[in-house]
Amino acid sequence: MLRMWEIQPNERKEILSRFDREYECSKIDSPYLIHSYSQGLYQGNPFFTMDYCEHGSLRQRIGTSMDQKAFTRIALHTLKGLSALHKQGIIHRDLKPENILFNQKNEPLLTDFGISGFLKSRMTIRNWLGHVKAIVGTLVYMPPEQLDASKAYISMGPVTDIFAFGVLVFEMMTGGHYPFGDDSESNEREYVERVRKGAWINLDKMGHKIPGIWLEIVKGCLHPDLSRRFQQTDEILAMLGAAVTPSGKQLLSPAETREQAILRVMNGDQHGKVYNLAQIAKGKNILTIGWYDLSNPAVNDIEIVEEFTSYISRFHATLEFSPASKMWYIRDGQWLKKNGRYDWYKSTNGVLVNSQRVDVNGLPVQEGDIITLGDTTLKFEMQRVE
Repeated sequence: MLRMWEIQPNERKEILSRFDREYECSKIDSPYLIHSYSQGLYQGNPFFTMDYCEHGSLRQRIGTSMDQKAFTRIALHTLKGLSALHKQGIIHRDLKPENILFNQKNEPLLTDFGISGFLKSRMTIRNWLGHVKAIVGTLVYMPPEQLDASKAYISMGPVTDIFAFGVLVFEMMTGGHYPFGDDSESNEREYVERVRKGAWINLDKMGHKIPGIWLEIVKGCLHPDLSRRFQQTDEILAMLGAAVTPSGKQLLSPAETREQAILRVMNGDQHGKVYNLAQIAKGKNILTIGWYDLSNPAVNDIEIVEEFTSYISRFHATLEFSPASKMWYIRDGQWLKKNGRYDWYKSTNGVLVNSQRVDVNGLPVQEGDIITLGDTTLKFEMQRVE
């Protein structure tokens, strides 16, 4: 239930929109995710119903006796749950032991797909900037780029959840310790500095040993440079020998498949909106993507509504169709004339395809790929022509 009395009036519209989005996310078909069933209002407060998990959360089990088999099972289920979310363009934002629940069969399921992390991120950053109180307990799962006030509200893709997963694994393996300490050991500024430097606690001094493969996984999750972190959960699953679902298929031309390429908004202010590239292009091979400006509409071929944030540039990206390869390519930025001179200008916050940063040279997009623009994600799909 969303406690409306705790939300400022000027923020209610945005938060209600995100709450509805979370309800839709929790209907993703995966055996590793909590499922929702219905939604409604109770005394003016929106709610939705979901699976009942009678065996509590992982938080209650950390610090208790946990053998290697149980640990691996929880970690794998969590990874597969994250993978299912990421393949639909959803970033969890708030991975922690409280959000891994155990059902009647004692199976671990991932829950809470975004709204709590969004609210906590806002409150954390506000408190941090205002020096209201020690708040490291809410920061321990956040990567260093999210601790930068200029980037803190921007979705950074799967690498955000992957960092949190590394913290979670460390916590399970050490019986409840955090890799960079907590607020009982120092103030929050010192903590944030350790995260930015990647300065772990010395495990040998703690008397804990993490098995080799998991130590490598933790290192790959917690790297302070997000470009050197694991970029997708499938990389970790492959290391563990778990089955990995192919991320994409070779894209054939619509004439050969009787399908048309579309972009579907998976996470954003217009959740579910579909852009049919062939209909929009009308024979053109180049489409521009940018923020929808109500005062000056129709500047781009595809205009992304971003009512509550401002992370999408007015001239953010370019889609190009290659007749030779029969594929669409996406490039960061657009070819523009500024100060009387034409040049290629990049976006402010970048473009990601499956968490891989795109440069001005571009990347091909294939069926199932997730494109991230600011806080909006789009899924590239092939839609059958009737």
